[in-house]
Amino acid sequence: MTRWLTLCAVVGLLMLGVGAARPAAADGPLALAFYYAWFDENSWTPDRVPDMPTPKYASRDHGTIERHVDQAKGAGLDALIQSWWGPNNPTDDNLRTLLDVSRAKGFRAAVDFEVNSPFYGGNRGAIVNGLRYLIQTHTGHPAYLKWNGKPVIFFWRQNMLSVGDWSAIRREVDPNHTTLWIAEGVDSGFLAEFDGHHLYSVAWDANPAAQLVKWGNNVRSAAQRWGDKLWVATVMPGYDDTWLTERGGSRFKRDRANGQYLRETFRGAAESGANWVILTSFNEWPEGTYIEPSEQYGDFYLKLTGELVRAWKAGTPPPPPPVQGPPVVADPSGLSSILLQQGQAKQVIQFNPGAALQKRVFADGFVPNSSEFGLDFEGVSYTAQRAENLGNGVVRVYYVPVGDWGNVRFVERGTGGGLAGALLGEAERKQVIQFNPGAALQKRVFADGFVPNSSEFSVDQGGATYAAQRAENLATGAVRVYYVRVGDWGNVRVVNR
Repeated sequence: MTRWLTLCAVVGLLMLGVGAARPAAADGPLALAFYYAWFDENSWTPDRVPDMPTPKYASRDHGTIERHVDQAKGAGLDALIQSWWGPNNPTDDNLRTLLDVSRAKGFRAAVDFEVNSPFYGGNRGAIVNGLRYLIQTHTGHPAYLKWNGKPVIFFWRQNMLSVGDWSAIRREVDPNHTTLWIAEGVDSGFLAEFDGHHLYSVAWDANPAAQLVKWGNNVRSAAQRWGDKLWVATVMPGYDDTWLTERGGSRFKRDRANGQYLRETFRGAAESGANWVILTSFNEWPEGTYIEPSEQYGDFYLKLTGELVRAWKAGTPPPPPPVQGPPVVADPSGLSSILLQQGQAKQVIQFNPGAALQKRVFADGFVPNSSEFGLDFEGVSYTAQRAENLGNGVVRVYYVPVGDWGNVRFVERGTGGGLAGALLGEAERKQVIQFNPGAALQKRVFADGFVPNSSEFSVDQGGATYAAQRAENLATGAVRVYYVRVGDWGNVRVVNR
């Protein structure tokens, strides 16, 4: 399950002063992060996530949870807020482990209560039972996050029920308000029954700082009506759900801009007078909001989060970005940058699926492995390209008389002389890529829906030798370089342009 926030319209509410001070509290400001514990060994394929964690993991693994707690704590976070689907499912089992690990490491954890959990099915009674179970079973754990003595519960999609419904539910499960409930979304009316408010995402706005200031003011305006309320400002590194085809036209990307978007959200959080900040997210991979170490970014965003959290807690301006320095790459050794540079230099085929030859090549289920070339034969000029069928190994040369672009034809290897022989002979000389779909790199390339447009090449870096190949996705134009350490053929990785 992934998260998204579609903002159709936000009603303009009373704007108060920008940069209002944080209300005084017995407990200091908190820096939190949403955390997801539903990944397994099958989660890490390029059709599911835009990047890969290093290392890949299963959320149930105790060592993985220990590593995540150490990383979160090292980044200055106070707690991980785990997305929770209710009792008796893997998210409940993993929450128990997270709480026990947090206790051992002097850290804290809490729950983001998923109202739309598949285990509730929108049933009000199931939601009530889930809340009772949570309060009775988990909130008393020594590591469960408390603020001024009250356990904290975040909610996702509480707007599936009305404010009146929540008023009745609270009377059933927490009549004395012994827990703190934090609502989500763009309807501040839920503050009539909830103790605080947050926006799960601000990625829909290129100017997140201004939105956070506005929503901080909205929450304080609501507090004038309903009493003290917590404003929890959302901070994000960026967003990208463009490969989630089930979302259709709602998909979009908010570029990370080498950390600048995360900096802007922290600036907005400070200017909004937030009581807490919450990071979306520690590891929400399908929507591209993760900060945990990855193949593409290394630990850049984990370290940057630590700098920004410390500045926010100290009440000082966020540290400026470095004036100079290399672009953010997959690892500090510079391997990704070298791979991308070499991949560009080694590219030997330009893909243009809309052009006459390639349109026919791909429509026939073939893949080009030469660049286009010209051939003059008996007074006629032709444009041609060699291609192979990866399923049966058949070789063809597609060709078209120059100017007669609607008349693409082909000859197959084994055809006799004349024009066919001339085309086949020249095509063999022009071949620049050897196809081997069973080899480590190409097996992964084709499985991911990409097509190689460089030959394999090697890179020596950090005392290791890597085999690599550039590839493109014909539908999206995405460019990747696939690479694998020589000898470690089962561990093919990818860096995105």
